[in-house]
Amino acid sequence: MPSELEAAGFVDIQVHRERIPIGPWLHTARMREIGLWAQPFLEYLIENVLLQRRDMDLSEVEARALKESSTQVIHDPTIHAYLVWHSIWAQKPI
Repeated sequence: MPSELEAAGFVDIQVHRERIPIGPWLHTARMREIGLWAQPFLEYLIENVLLQRRDMDLSEVEARALKESSTQVIHDPTIHAYLVWHSIWAQKPI
């Protein structure tokens, strides 16, 4: 995406990557709170975005099984998973 922003004329392009925990498994209060926020966010994405894609070619039973297994994994406290969150910003010259 930074190259597309540059091609569109943006300057001072900045990219920040951060690991976002899934669930409250980290020790700092801030990261535990972020991890708790990530759980329902991922559930929403799985149900309303991924499973609605027609190109996945899943039957209703397969989609339901994928949703249930994904939800179990998201809420399993023994799995210390995380997302890599990308923030990109730039300035449009005046």
